[in-house]
Amino acid sequence: MAMNDILVHRPPRGGPVRPTPGPVRLVDPPASSGGGPPTPWTYALFPLLGGGGILVFAIVNRNPVSFLAGGIFVLGALGMGLLMILTTRGRSREEGTDARLRYVAHLAAVRAELRAAADDQRRVAEEQHPDPPLLVGLPERAERLWERRPDDPDFLVLRVGRARVPGLAAPVLADADPTRPRDPGTEAAARRLVDRLGPVPDVPVAVPLHGAVAVVGDPVRGRALARAVLAQLVGLHAPDDVRVAVCCPDGPDAEAARAAWDWVKWLPHARHPAGGGVDGTGLLVAEDADGLRLLLGAELERRRAARPSPSLSPFRTPGPAGPALVVLVDGALPVPDPLGDLPGLGVGVLHVLADPLDRPGAAEVTVHVDGPPGLEVRRGRDGTPPPELAGLAVVTELVPDVLGLAEAETLARRLAPMRLSRRAGRGALAEVGGLADLLGVDDVAALDPADTWRPRSEAELLRVPLGVDGDGAPVVLDLKEAALSGMGPHGLVVGATGSGKSELLRTLVTGLAATHPPDDLALVLVDYKGGATFAGMATLPHVAGSITDLEDDPETVERFGDALRSELRRREEVLRDAGHLTGIREHRRLRVARGGAVPVMPHLLVVVDEFSELLTAQPDFIDLFVQIGRVGRSLGVHLLLATQRLEEGRLRGLDSHLSYRLALRTFSAAESRTVIGNTDAFDLPPVPGSAYLKVDTSVYRRLRVSTVSAPYVEPVRGVVRHPRCRVFRAFDGRGDAADVLPALGPALSDPEQRSTLDVVVDRLRAAADPVHQVWLPPLPAALPLTAVLPRPALTAGSGLLAPRPGLLAVGLGVVDRPDRQAQEPLVVDLSGTGGHLGVVGAPRTGRSTALRTLVTSAALTHTPAELVVYAIDLGGGSLAALAGWPHVGGVAGRQRPEVVRRLVAQLETLVADRERSSAARGAGPGERPSTAVAVPEPEPDVLLLVDDWGVLRAEFEDLEPRLTALATRGLGHGLHLVVTAGRWWDLRPALRDALGTRIELRLGDPADSLIDRRAARTVPPTPGRALVGAGSRAQLALPVITDGSGCTEDAATTAARVAAAWSGPVAPPIRMLPPQVELADLPPGAVGRRESDLGPLTLDLLGGRDPHLLVLGDAGSGRTAALRAVVTALCAAHPPEDLRVVVVDYRRTLLDAVPPEHLSVYLGSAPAAARTLPAAAERMTARLPGPEVTPARLRARDWWDGPHMLVVVDDHDLVATPGGDPLTALLDLLPQGRDVGLHVVLARSAAGASAAMMAPVLRRLRELGTPGLLLSGPREEGALLHGVRAKDLPPGRAQYVTRRADPELVQLGWVPEAD
Repeated sequence: MAMNDILVHRPPRGGPVRPTPGPVRLVDPPASSGGGPPTPWTYALFPLLGGGGILVFAIVNRNPVSFLAGGIFVLGALGMGLLMILTTRGRSREEGTDARLRYVAHLAAVRAELRAAADDQRRVAEEQHPDPPLLVGLPERAERLWERRPDDPDFLVLRVGRARVPGLAAPVLADADPTRPRDPGTEAAARRLVDRLGPVPDVPVAVPLHGAVAVVGDPVRGRALARAVLAQLVGLHAPDDVRVAVCCPDGPDAEAARAAWDWVKWLPHARHPAGGGVDGTGLLVAEDADGLRLLLGAELERRRAARPSPSLSPFRTPGPAGPALVVLVDGALPVPDPLGDLPGLGVGVLHVLADPLDRPGAAEVTVHVDGPPGLEVRRGRDGTPPPELAGLAVVTELVPDVLGLAEAETLARRLAPMRLSRRAGRGALAEVGGLADLLGVDDVAALDPADTWRPRSEAELLRVPLGVDGDGAPVVLDLKEAALSGMGPHGLVVGATGSGKSELLRTLVTGLAATHPPDDLALVLVDYKGGATFAGMATLPHVAGSITDLEDDPETVERFGDALRSELRRREEVLRDAGHLTGIREHRRLRVARGGAVPVMPHLLVVVDEFSELLTAQPDFIDLFVQIGRVGRSLGVHLLLATQRLEEGRLRGLDSHLSYRLALRTFSAAESRTVIGNTDAFDLPPVPGSAYLKVDTSVYRRLRVSTVSAPYVEPVRGVVRHPRCRVFRAFDGRGDAADVLPALGPALSDPEQRSTLDVVVDRLRAAADPVHQVWLPPLPAALPLTAVLPRPALTAGSGLLAPRPGLLAVGLGVVDRPDRQAQEPLVVDLSGTGGHLGVVGAPRTGRSTALRTLVTSAALTHTPAELVVYAIDLGGGSLAALAGWPHVGGVAGRQRPEVVRRLVAQLETLVADRERSSAARGAGPGERPSTAVAVPEPEPDVLLLVDDWGVLRAEFEDLEPRLTALATRGLGHGLHLVVTAGRWWDLRPALRDALGTRIELRLGDPADSLIDRRAARTVPPTPGRALVGAGSRAQLALPVITDGSGCTEDAATTAARVAAAWSGPVAPPIRMLPPQVELADLPPGAVGRRESDLGPLTLDLLGGRDPHLLVLGDAGSGRTAALRAVVTALCAAHPPEDLRVVVVDYRRTLLDAVPPEHLSVYLGSAPAAARTLPAAAERMTARLPGPEVTPARLRARDWWDGPHMLVVVDDHDLVATPGGDPLTALLDLLPQGRDVGLHVVLARSAAGASAAMMAPVLRRLRELGTPGLLLSGPREEGALLHGVRAKDLPPGRAQYVTRRADPELVQLGWVPEAD
C-alpha cells in the first residue's frame, strides 16, 4: 500500500427501504344479468287450477253463485301471477347494476394499488441500480461504495438501461367459467387494467455478467452503454472482489476504441494486486486477443484446473477462489474466437460490436443500441430461454444507458487511490478477515514464538481473538472460568453444513497455539467423522493427541475414553504429589515460584467435533463428559464440543457445564433455540463464519469468525525506485508484447499452495518440545518381534540370544494401556500358574501366527538346553516352518496321525519319567528335592503346541483326555500346553480351567468371550489384535525380526543363524515306531514294540492272566505274520517240554512257523481238525482237578504235569462253517485254560467280524475278556474288542487291546518265511 492510498471501510450493506410488493389480488368480474332465472309463471298455476275447478263445479251444478265465485277467483289468480313476474324482473335488473358498480370501485382500488406498487418497484430498482450519472458521486457515499460482495445475489448483475418490464404486483385474470358467463362490460374493464398497469414502464433493467454479453450497434452509443456498465461494476464492486481487463483488437475503429478506454488505467480494478509488468503497475490491458491471453495465461490456467464441469452453464458454474474477472472487448475478434472459452471458465465477457454478424456464439444476452433498441436472449432448442434469463426475455421498450467519457474518467480518477481496508480491529460482519490481522501479525511466515509466547498474566491466559463483531471490534474468547472473569471452562459449537464450523475450530486452535506455549496449553483434537477439520495440526507441539475417523472404529472410541479418564487421574496425582494442591491455579503459581522443580501441567483443551454422532454411537460417553465438566475446572481440563445438529435432550446432565455457546447458522429454529435460547442462529445469512456468541446471561454478540484456511499470500513489500516521468497510457503501443502476470487467486490444484494454518504450524513445530501425550498412536496393524525384544546377539556358551524379561518369560507383542497412557510389552510368564496358554479366535485372526511368534520369541531368549518345543499342527500347516529351530523336536501334522499319537505318547512317557524321578528324589511337583539324594542336571521345559483344538476333538477323539491329563499332571514337571481354538467352548471345562494364561483374538460371537464381552465387541478384524489380562487390547508381533536399518529378516534365516550359533544338544526328536521291526532284534518273548515308550511288547500267555489271544485284521494287514511272530516268540521263550503247538491252518501259511520240536500236530484240513481237536479236548479234560486236589495244590497248579497246549488258528472264518466249528470241542475248556494249560490264539478277518462275534467260540473268548491285536480293518464294523474300533494301519501295525488299559499301538515283529 502506498503512502497516499485511501483506505475504505466497507460497512454492512443495507437493504431496500421496503420489501418488493407481492401480486395484487384481482377478483373475477360479476356474472351477466341476462342469464337470470326464468319468468315465474308457475306461481299462478295453482290458483288458476283452483279457479277452473270452481267454474267446472258451478257449470255442472248450475249454481250462479258458484259460477260467479269461480270467475272472480280465476281473474285474481291471473292478476297475481302477472304482478309477480313484473316484480321479479325489476329486482334482477337492480342487482346486476349494483354488482357492476361495486366491481368498478374494486378496479379503481386495484388501479391505485398497482400504481403504488409500480412506483415502489421502480424506486427499489433505481435504489439497487442507480442512474449512470449518479455513479460519479459514489466515492463520496461510503455506505454505497463497493457495497456488493461475492455472496450477494446481485453480484455482477449490471444495469443496461430502462425498459418496460413485467410488474411484480401484476394481477392475473383467470379464464372465464363457461357455466357462469361474466358481465361483458366489467370483464373488458378488468382486462384493460391488466394490460395497461401490469407492465411497469421506465424501470432499470440489469443483466448478469457471469457469461458473455454483447452490445451491438453504433460504436459511439455502444461504448456509452459499455462505459455505464463498467462504471457500475467498479463503483459497486470492490477491486478485491472483481478485476477488469480490457482488449481492443486491431480493426478499422481500433484507435478510437483504445482512446475511448484509456481511462481504465486509473481504475484499481484494472491492475493486478501483485503489480508486475514492465512499468510495475500490473495493468490488465492488451491491444489484441493474443496479448490478453498472454497477460491472463496463469489466471486462465488456474481457472481451467478448478473448473468443475465444462458442460455447466456459465450462470451455474461456481467460480474458483479469488476475485471475479470481467473482460471488456471493443471490436470484432477473428474466427475462431480466441476468447470463446472464457465464459466456461467463469469469466464475464462484455463485447462492444458494430456489426451483429460479429456477435460471438457464446453470447447469452445481446443489447441492441440501434433503433429500435432492445434485449435479445439466446434460447434453447425448445425455444425457451435459460431460467436465469427468463425475466429479460419479456423486456420491451428498452432505453439504453449512456455515460460520457468525462464522467467515466472522473469516477476512475476518484477511485484510483482507494483500497479496501482489511486491518484488524475495525472489520465488518460481511468481511472475511484473517487471524493474522486479529493477532497483529503482519506476516505469519515471520511469526516469532519467542514474542507471541511471552509470559502471560493470569488475566491474559487462555484468551484468543476469534473474529469481529458488527462494530468491527475483535471478539475475544476467554476459556477461563467465570470466577476469573472468563467465559469457560467448557463450551459448545453448533453449525449446519457450510456454516463454517470446521473453520471456527481451526481458527480457535491456531490462535491458542500461536499465543500460548506448550507449558501453558495442551490440545486433544478429536474428529469423530474423519473429516479434515484438524488436518495439518498434529505436528503442533501443543497437541497431546490427534484422533480422527472414529465413526467405524469402536475400539478407538473406547480407547479415547480410557485415555481421558487416565489423564484426569494423572492430573489428580500431580496435584497430590505437589503438596495436595486444590487446583491448577495453585500449581501454576508454585511452578512460577519454584521453576523447574515442579513438573509442568498445562491447561488441556479437548475439542471434539461431531460429538453428537459420538454420543449416538456410544451413549455412555455423556458420563465422561459430565465428569470432565464437574472436575475439569480444578484440574485444568477444558471441553469444547462441536456438532452439526443438536437434538433436544442430547445434553442431559451436561448442559449446565457448558457456559459459553457459539451458534453458527443452524438447520432449524428449534436447534437455535436449544443452543442460544432463541431463533437468531437459524436466521443468520448463509455466509460461512457468521455466528452468535452467548455466555450465560452476560454476553450475547454477533460476530464473523476469522479464517486460517485461506491461501497464504506473502505481503508485497515496496521497492524504492528512482522516479522517472513519462506519459501514463493504457495502451502503450507495444502490440502483442503484453506483460506476463501471475494468477489472480490461489491455484487450488497446486500442491505447493500453503494456507495460513500451514505456515503457522511450520513456524511453531520446532519451537518447543511436545507436551505430555494423553493419546498414544493406536496399536499398529503389524509389528516385528524386535518391537518387543532387543535384537539377539552372540553370547558365549549360549549362542545367539536376546535378553529375556524373566525365567520362562516370553515376549509376544505390545499391550495398549490407555488407562496408564502407555504401551507396554506383552510378556507371557510360563513359570507360574499361568504355565498353560490358550489362544482363541475366529478363522484368519492370527492364531497360528501367534504360536509361531511364541516359539520364535522363546527360541531367541532360551537355549535348547532350557526349552524344547513340540507342535501338533492341525491348522493350515504354517507350523511346519518351526522345524528349522534347534529347540523344536518335531511338528506333527494331521496328514500323519501316527506321528501325532506318537508325540502324545512320548510326552506321556516323559511326564511319567519325571514323576518317578521326583518321587525317587523325595520331592513332589514344585518342591525342593531331598538333600540326601543327588540332584540331577536340570531338565529343559517342554512346550507342546496344539493348533486348532476343535480339529483334534473331531479327528483324534482319543487324544483329548490324554492331553487334558498331561495339562493337569505336566505343569509341575516342566510341561506347558499351548492350544488354539475357534471358541472357548471347544475346550472342555477341565482343560479350560487349566489354562492360566489366555489370549483372546477377535471372536465370531463376542458373547463367547471369557475375558470381557463388552470389549470383545470392539476388537477389529486385524490379524493379531487381541484381548489379554482383564480386557486390555494388544497387538501380537509377527515372528520376524528387523535389523538396525529396519529391514525384515526371514524367519527361516533367523532360525538357521540360531541353529548355527548353538553347539549343544538340540531338542530330542519325536521317536516313531519303525515301519518294520525284526523279531530277532527284540528281547526273548517279545512280539513287537510299543508306541508309548518304544519298549518291547511281551505276551505271557502261559503264566499271565490272559491265556488266550485274538488277532483281527483285513487281508494284507499282516495277520498271518502276527501269528508267526506270536508263535515264534512263545516257542523261543518256552522249551518243547513246556509247550506244544497245535496248528489249524487250512491255507497252509504257517507250515514253517513252528519249530518241529514244538509242533504237536498240523491240521491243514477240516477232517483232520474234526478228528484231532476232540481228542485234544479229552486230554485237556483229564487235567481238570478232581475232588482229591487240595486248595494248596490248586493254588500251585501242580496236580497235572506235561506241556501246555497252544492251539493256533489262522483264518477262523474258513474253519467255522455252517456245518460246524471244530473248535467247539474246546469251548467248555476255554474258561479253565490257565488251570489245564490250554491256550488259544485265534486269527480271522476283520471284515464281518462284528457278526462273527456271535459264534460260540468267539463269543466265549470275548466274554472271557481275551486281549487282542487289532490290525488294519474297516471302522464301519464298529467296536470289535473292548469297545475299540479297527482303523487303517500300515501292515504289521496293530492296536493291542485289553480290558484293563487303553489301546496301545504296537509294531509287530517280522519273522522271515523259510525259503
